[in-house]
Amino acid sequence: MEKPQENFENSLLQSNLDSVKKFFDKKQENKMDLTNTPWITLAVGTELQRLLKDRTISPGMKVLEVGCNIGVESCFLAKHGMNVTGVDFIPKTIEVARKYAKLVGADVNFICCDFLKLEEKGL
Repeated sequence: MEKPQENFENSLLQSNLDSVKKFFDKKQENKMDLTNTPWITLAVGTELQRLLKDRTISPGMKVLEVGCNIGVESCFLAKHGMNVTGVDFIPKTIEVARKYAKLVGADVNFICCDFLKLEEKGL
């Protein structure tokens, strides 16, 4: 059974996620191109590259990327032999991620869902 504080925190987190989703839904309604948003790049983070280089992560590992956006890092990991699932709750970003994966030849399982409901998806 959830404690009152945990219930409040979960409720607050869900409220914040709903606000973020509304923001992105509005961007889609206005037909704003996701590729013209400053937080989306095709660059793979240097820390992720370092983890691969020093073999902290290696081929064959299962990877779950929560908040994968358009899937750049998910695809990078898949191309380096990892079994990757990318999750985002914005349908348009998952659509773009799937197209990007096809373009670069990466085998990634992209799922559109709220990360708080991953258990419902078997993750």
